[in-house]
Amino acid sequence: MSQKPYQKRSQLFLKWLLLVLCACYSYAAQTRIINGSAVDDASNRWYFTVSYRYDGAHTCGGTLIAPTWVLTAAHCWEDPRTDKDTVALGSYTLANQRDIAIKQAIVHPDYIGDDNDIALFELEEPITDITPVILDRASPLAANTPSWVAGWGVSTEGSQTSEPALMEVFVPLVDVNDCNRSYGGGVTDNMICAGYMEGGKDSCQGDSGGPLISRYHQQWIQTGIVSWGEGCAQARYPGVYTKVQNYIAWIEQHTGALPHPVETVTTEPPLNPAVVYYLLDSSGP
Repeated sequence: MSQKPYQKRSQLFLKWLLLVLCACYSYAAQTRIINGSAVDDASNRWYFTVSYRYDGAHTCGGTLIAPTWVLTAAHCWEDPRTDKDTVALGSYTLANQRDIAIKQAIVHPDYIGDDNDIALFELEEPITDITPVILDRASPLAANTPSWVAGWGVSTEGSQTSEPALMEVFVPLVDVNDCNRSYGGGVTDNMICAGYMEGGKDSCQGDSGGPLISRYHQQWIQTGIVSWGEGCAQARYPGVYTKVQNYIAWIEQHTGALPHPVETVTTEPPLNPAVVYYLLDSSGP
């Protein structure tokens, strides 16, 4: 069975590490972008991305989905909440972000192991100057769908040093059956996979809870949440993400109704993924 290097092993361990070693980054709690690039300050692709922090240190990623709600991974949270638990946003550079207190955390009631790895943070105050991300509701999630992942995690597997600026990498969706075979049947219907079967590009420690966004009807929507995987950017083991579209009803049970993606009808043939990558990577969002 695969290891879970993306997943937080213990919040108590994290707090002990921060307090005793004065570390600014916890290896056990996080996952980071491998072979990606820094997000340009002018990019509008990731404005909704947030950093979940404990005692000021980056722990996981997340996304603003409503003025007072953040979406993240369940394994990023462990009770009890303290006044040291915050989310930070407003800049792609960690040092320039502003902190917002967390009012409550809601972990999916069926979260166990790797499955149903999803949670919500309710914020103490609304965020009115940032537009929330649009969540996927019914996209086909076909293999090779152009997708990106971003985060502040480590850029080398095993590192304990987070990057100060948000990093991103292009990771097309992978056929879920191929992915499931690689993981020995560990990929459930609540998960999707993204990356490369030959390895080389991936999320890693520190990116947990952050967004996987995919291109759908000429718009970017959040299709996944960074969840788990075998190492970072390893051959035959693409990253595994919580499938957002499976949880819309549960999310809206707490947040209320959220915006839908624009269902734009197009008759244009799909672009070759290699061409899409070149265009997006060279011209930005």
